[in-house]
Amino acid sequence: MTTSRIYLDKQTPSVFKALRATAAEVRARAAEAGLSRITLELVSLRVSQINGCAYCLDLHTHLALRAGETTQRLNAGRRRPPTTSSRPTYAAPAGSCAPGCPTWPSRRCGPG
Repeated sequence: MTTSRIYLDKQTPSVFKALRATAAEVRARAAEAGLSRITLELVSLRVSQINGCAYCLDLHTHLALRAGETTQRLNAGRRRPPTTSSRPTYAAPAGSCAPGCPTWPSRRCGPG
């Protein structure tokens, strides 16, 4: 069975335009909140991992690298960051804690 690539911008231009507008708005709000472009791309990368979207994984990997992230840190993204760092080293997976969470330093949100 042969599958063909779907070109969202050609097949449904209005959806593609809305998607791009949403992405631009997210980038603007993230910048206003003080999030770096690297952090935003790492969050997008994690969402792509959860969704299992190979295209988005590739896209956000390239965008993170363009924003200044290193391949070493991207490759190490599955490991937990060192606890001695005061600076986040990657976008934490869903369910992981961050400083300020009531269950920190257990690193697991929720009961248990």
